[in-house]
Amino acid sequence: MPASEAQTDPRSVIRVSSGAEDNVTLDPDRATSTNDVGVVAEIFNGLVRFAPGSAHPKSLEADLAESREVSKDSTVWTFHLRHGVKFHGDWGELTSADVVYSLQRAANPKRSSFAANFAIVDKVESTDPYTVRITLKYPDATFLGRVSNYHGGNIVSMKATEKYNTANSSAIIQSVPSPPSTSISRSNTCNWLRTISISAASRSSQELPTDDPVGQ
Repeated sequence: MPASEAQTDPRSVIRVSSGAEDNVTLDPDRATSTNDVGVVAEIFNGLVRFAPGSAHPKSLEADLAESREVSKDSTVWTFHLRHGVKFHGDWGELTSADVVYSLQRAANPKRSSFAANFAIVDKVESTDPYTVRITLKYPDATFLGRVSNYHGGNIVSMKATEKYNTANSSAIIQSVPSPPSTSISRSNTCNWLRTISISAASRSSQELPTDDPVGQ
């Protein structure tokens, strides 16, 4: 929650700091420094995610996409999105259009620092509001890592990003998808319980109520 709100909250708080003077950007497609990546990881989500506490590719698990299929030749991946995922900030429900937009944005060298990671992608298509089909130019054993909650794989709100022409505004920051879940690991589980808002004025430090479920 914002520091100003935390000051009036009767609950005890834990102050969390990134250890950095400030963040350069919170645009997930431009966040390359350790400090920026760490904060972005607590805000956005990918189609799949690394299991909490792990960075091993074998630990990748469902996130915004609840299931997926891959063709026999491993060049066509189909992702089925969770229903009812809401973007904070009144930006509506997550749909396949947001995913297509986000991945195309990540592949655009004019808008992303991770465009090279998506050179293998031939096309990204929406087959219905909750289904995304990604066709690769050739099989790639590391493909799931490219659409995970890491460099270039984070999903943003198309409407909010286009309105502000960046994913670095406070409005986009609060556009974190929020699917229901009983799984708790960290705040960027899309408020699967409760999202921590990060204000543009104080991005390096946040106060969290000690009864917040994250980390328990």
